Amino acid sequence: MGLLELVGKARGYGDKVWFMPLSAETFVHFTSEAAAKLILSDKRLLLDPPLRAGPGGYSVNAVSLTYGSFVPGTQLQGRKLADLVAVKFSTKLTPHVGYIEEVKWQEDVPLTKPSLIKATVAAKLLRRSPETIGDIDMVFYDEDDALRQVGVSEVISRLGRLLNGD
Repeated sequence: MGLLELVGKARGYGDKVWFMPLSAETFVHFTSEAAAKLILSDKRLLLDPPLRAGPGGYSVNAVSLTYGSFVPGTQLQGRKLADLVAVKFSTKLTPHVGYIEEVKWQEDVPLTKPSLIKATVAAKLLRRSPETIGDIDMVFYDEDDALRQVGVSEVISRLGRLLNGD
């Protein structure tokens, strides 16, 4: 059995909605070596870091090593892979949402077991992710958040499966 659990079809944006327990997840965050040193010493990814690489959105971003894919245009923000490193980490802070190319938080992210790896190693890990999701699928790490993204019929169907032990 995989780590991802299909919750149902998304209402509005997206295709499928998945649930995954956060305790089973590991992420990578591509960054410069100077920024990585600050991240490792602080053990946090900051919403507004002092060494921000580019404009980016107003969120903390990383990539899932469970279902993520290497998407250089999104993850490298115009920088070369050879010029970067990656911070590999876990966290207890629930992300807002996960997509194939990035996972998003809306606040500073405290890191558990952060380590520095080569960006090329991170890219290889992402190319070998054990799970596969669609390009516009969404992953939630809180089951209630996942259920809010699907229609009522999907929730009823899910409850039936749970009651039947499926």
